[in-house]
Amino acid sequence: TILTYSNPLKAVEYYQSSWKEIDLVIMDMIMPRISGYDMIKRFEKINSEVRIVISSAYSDEKDIQELLKNNKRIVGFHKKPFDLITFANNISTILKEEV
Repeated sequence: TILTYSNPLKAVEYYQSSWKEIDLVIMDMIMPRISGYDMIKRFEKINSEVRIVISSAYSDEKDIQELLKNNKRIVGFHKKPFDLITFANNISTILKEEV
């Protein structure tokens, strides 16, 4: 099951009440009302074992590489635009990995 939210604060609210049922969070870094960095912190506060994939057109590759290197909860990154087949295959692989 895939759930989508256009309001990131509503996504955090849902995650708060249902995190045990969620295997993976896919999110952007640039969103209205909250930064991607703040979203990651909120997800981690709710569930220290959260697994996050970032899908973003965010242009500072150095910042993204630092985030991937320094945060073990970030399990993948897809730069927009991306090929949907490659994205789906990568997500499938991540979901099959042992937690």
